[in-house]
Amino acid sequence: MFTAQQTIVPGVLRKQRLATFTPQQSVQAAVRLMAQRKIGAVLVTEGARLVGIFTERDLLTRVVAKALEPSKTRLAEVMTPDPDVIQGAATVRDALELMHRGGYRHLPVR
Repeated sequence: MFTAQQTIVPGVLRKQRLATFTPQQSVQAAVRLMAQRKIGAVLVTEGARLVGIFTERDLLTRVVAKALEPSKTRLAEVMTPDPDVIQGAATVRDALELMHRGGYRHLPVR
């Protein structure tokens, strides 16, 4: 069980490989990996810089709802650009408050 004062890293995050894509890669490629790993989001990067996040919600509202073709749609067109991030030393409470204020379920940790 996690406490509100527990830090995110290493307390909450397990060691896992980050799922990253470039803005030019297709939605299809990202969704395929999300399904394989059973994850709800991937980070979109240019080099070492985070430029966006692509989530299940983005897939539904920006791809499926608009009848876009996943194999022809680039992540740059449908990702959430410049997402909020939180530092690994932040507490679980800090993360939950930020997610609640922003109305999102995925929060990149720096």
